[in-house]
Amino acid sequence: RKSMAIYSVIPLGTGHDVLEKSIKKLPEGDVYELNGKSGWLVRFPGTSIELCSSLGLPTKRGEAGAVQPTPAVLVSALVGYYGFGPRDMWEWVKTREEP
Repeated sequence: RKSMAIYSVIPLGTGHDVLEKSIKKLPEGDVYELNGKSGWLVRFPGTSIELCSSLGLPTKRGEAGAVQPTPAVLVSALVGYYGFGPRDMWEWVKTREEP
């Protein structure tokens, strides 16, 4: 079985609504929406580039077939974390981390 990583998907600028359409195509239990339309936590069985590709984002400059317009986005694996947030967010992360 392929391991599942948790990624933060953070729209930069005004790309939230464009990204949201792609995010909604992922399995509901694999997505946690962050407060204030600031992004999502996504459990995904692949690399950050594969996640971008599955969201319809270009993985190379000038790639055809990507979501138009292409939103600016930061996709990063959640390998360590610290902060203050809602209890349900921390529970979501804890229940989806690999053992």
